Amino acid sequence: MSKFSSHHLAAALRREPGPVAALRPFITPPTDAAPGTPFRYSIRCYDIIISMLAVARLFPAMESILSCLLKAASHIRPREQLLCCVISSYGHPNAYMYTSLMKGLCEKGDVDAAVRLKEKITGDADIVLDSAIYATLVRALFRVGRKCFYEDGRDPCAVFALLEDMKKSGCKVDVVSYNTLLVGLCKLGRWQDASELLEDMPMRGCSPDVVTYRIFFDAMCSDGAFQEADQVLDEMVFKGFAPSKDGARIFVQGIVRKANASSLESMLCRLVNVNALESSGWRELLYLC
Repeated sequence: MSKFSSHHLAAALRREPGPVAALRPFITPPTDAAPGTPFRYSIRCYDIIISMLAVARLFPAMESILSCLLKAASHIRPREQLLCCVISSYGHPNAYMYTSLMKGLCEKGDVDAAVRLKEKITGDADIVLDSAIYATLVRALFRVGRKCFYEDGRDPCAVFALLEDMKKSGCKVDVVSYNTLLVGLCKLGRWQDASELLEDMPMRGCSPDVVTYRIFFDAMCSDGAFQEADQVLDEMVFKGFAPSKDGARIFVQGIVRKANASSLESMLCRLVNVNALESSGWRELLYLC
């Protein structure tokens, strides 16, 4: 007699008259394996039982098995169609539910499936995309070294294409969206694109906030671009924004040895104006001087 496998279980599940009856062989497969040996389910087995439970709206059982599937995702991954079926079983899905789903896909590393899901949502006139959906995708795409939704290496300003995509989808581009993009660009060392994005914000009716400038300033200081950071500091002080304490400390360390007395005085005045130096920073500055 051949060993009872996931293939046999999938066939058995299809023969059951309903989801309740199908739960029994799924939970306790008739296997001849040694006691304590876990049964190796296939993604097809999960697809069948979860879909049956979803259609029947047996949510507690469905959620329990779905949780097991997500925990086992190191060797099997849920399919996009299955997750869409789960969402649909709860009612007409909203942007929040799609955002949660895309976040889960991104955390599992399946960024391509998340992007496909975003494209599917775009085609649904009843779903209004919000900035959280784009922020979730952008963070994931930058994390794996991808250029937003566009793979054309000839396009140095793919982020602007993303902003246009958000606009066309009826999604308001807010400061959180811009800050998310700035973080990604700064991590990639794309200063020119980041600078253009910062300049683009007011033209799109979105004013940079203190977080925006801190992202830009801190990243420049961490990368050793102190001359450029000095120019950003001017604009921050003009607006009454203070750099972060860490950013100010790194800036002082990087610029003090190259600066003359007059430029040092100017730097100190600007940092004092926005209360950007802690007592430890003053002690360090005196030591370096």
